[in-house]
Formats: sequence, structure tokens, C-alpha cells
Amino acid sequence: MRRYAADISSLAEEFQQRFRDFAAIEKEITLFSSPFSLDPDDAPDHLQLELIELQCDAKCRSRHQQLPLVNFYRQLDKGRFQEIRTFAKKMLSLFGSTYLCEKTFSVMNINKNRLRTRLSDSHLRYILRIKTTVFEPDLAYLLQSRSQKRVCRPCPEGWEQRNSTCYYFSTERKSWNDSRSECLKQEADLVIIESEEEQDFIFKHTREGVYWIGLSDSETEGTWLWVDGTPLQKDKAFWKRGEPNDYNGSEDCAFTVPGQNKWNDGHCNVHVKSVCKTDALLL
Repeated sequence: MRRYAADISSLAEEFQQRFRDFAAIEKEITLFSSPFSLDPDDAPDHLQLELIELQCDAKCRSRHQQLPLVNFYRQLDKGRFQEIRTFAKKMLSLFGSTYLCEKTFSVMNINKNRLRTRLSDSHLRYILRIKTTVFEPDLAYLLQSRSQKRVCRPCPEGWEQRNSTCYYFSTERKSWNDSRSECLKQEADLVIIESEEEQDFIFKHTREGVYWIGLSDSETEGTWLWVDGTPLQKDKAFWKRGEPNDYNGSEDCAFTVPGQNKWNDGHCNVHVKSVCKTDALLL
């Protein structure tokens, strides 16, 4: 047995490394195998919108229960679920690509020389230094500067202030109507976006998630109204290309698009986060 001890130990370590590799992509594997049970907030930004739409589609849910995973992803509509289909292809190829990758690296190692590889130990040290550098902000100076410029009373705790307005970016997911009710309880309302600068501010705080805004066409299809009853102006609309499309005739509420400074229309009963807005109190 002693003659094989080193080989067995090496093999065991190799297995442990493979398990660590799979642990690092556990969320991706969960999303691939159980797309209807994963919280959309835990999905990558570029997949969140399609995942929400997928989870709202009863036919897709039924097919997921009936078909093998490969066939389920193969039959998904290319137009509606392009990003999810691409993600599924990558996951499917992952398990068959390990041998090819190892073979390729072996060839690279054999052929590597100083002319083909110019990355030195110094380069690696510089990269490591950049990645581990800790920036220490001067908090006292920043707080003093902010207090000198403030013209409004601070917003309630947990709210963000911009000029004379306070914004609350919720952490709980609710339907559009329930989200608005929560805003009203705090003497606010779902956000009305009145300029490109305000849209940029909202995007800065919502870029990694889906958030309801105070815009809907539930009263008259195609007539988008803010929560105060004013119609949406075309020059102040930030729709994603191809939106709003009222898919299945039931998308009447607007929400932000993760990773994009745009809006999309969706089912009002979908549970996502929201943005409340109210005036700051002047001193």
C-alpha cells in the first residue's frame, strides 16, 4: 500500500479541489437545476428580468416538471429567454469541458517559453498589491463638508437624500399595489421620475435589482400615468428597447431593469423591491 500512498493522497486532493470548484458555483448550479425556486435577487443581473418572467409563466413551470432539463431549456422561446438559454448552454458545456481544458493547458505548458509568456513575478506582485490595497477615506472631512452644504433636514433613517427630496429603496419584495401602500404609510409614494438626472440617481441605487416605480397603465392600456395622475412625457421616458410590450396583455406596472438605466413593464402582482419618494423638510 505504501507505494500507492502518494498517488492516493494526490487523487484525494484532486477530488477535494473539484468539490471546492463546484461549491464556488453553487448558485449557478442551483439556478440551472431549479430556476423556479431561486430568488431572482440571487441570480446574476443580466438574468433577473428573464427569470422573473419565466417564474410567472405557468406553461414553462409545467414543462420544467415534465421534461428533462436539457429538453426544457431547448424548448424555451429564443426571443423571450435568450439570456437564460445562453446560460443553460454554458452550464451544460461545463461538465464536458474539463478534460478538454486540462488537455489544452498541458499543451500550453509544453510549448510555453519566454517569448510566448511575458507575465513575470513582478507583474503578479503588482496585481496582488492592487487587489489588496485598502483605501482609508477621511470620514471627518467628508462629514464636515456634507454638513456645511446641507440645506434640508436629514431624511428619515434609512432614506437617501438628493437635493430637497428623500428616497427609500426597500429591501422587502411586494406587489406594485402593496409597495405603494407601504410608501403611503410613510407619507411618501412610489417614485415619480422627473428628469434624466433623477433617473441616473435611481439607477445608481437600483442597478443590481428590480424595483417598482410609480408608473402604470392599469386604468387605460397604453396610457402610462404616474401615481399623481400626470401622464408620462415621451422625452422623460426611459423604456428598454422593445418595451413596454404588455406581454400576454397583463403587464401594467413599470419597474427598473438590473444593470441598465432603463424601465420595463411587468405583471403588477410580481413581488419585487420598490422606490418611495417624498419631499425633505426645509430648515
